[in-house]
Amino acid sequence: MIRDYLGVGKIHNSGENIIQYRIQTSDELAVLIKHLDAYPLMTQKRVDYILFKEGYELVIKKAHLTKEGLLKIVSLRASLNSGLSEQLKDAFTEVIPVTRFTDFSVTNNLNCN
Repeated sequence: MIRDYLGVGKIHNSGENIIQYRIQTSDELAVLIKHLDAYPLMTQKRVDYILFKEGYELVIKKAHLTKEGLLKIVSLRASLNSGLSEQLKDAFTEVIPVTRFTDFSVTNNLNCN
């Protein structure tokens, strides 16, 4: 239903009783971002979205092609969900996670556009 509503993405069978909805291209991701900007998340997941969108925008601007830009993206990733994998921690030992808002009211005042 989500795929049909957004008009992008693919459904993948990933094992017994596991189905994944995947958005993989930057054009597909732009559709999801436009939707989430119009209908903001109302939980701490909004914080994850804001950080994710910042990383997405850096990639769109090709900042990931510079060392500084790549380090910024990795620092954003370090603040999302469960943080960096052990492999990324080993590869990017100098990365410091960005400050993550813990007061949900602060995120309600952020402009994601």
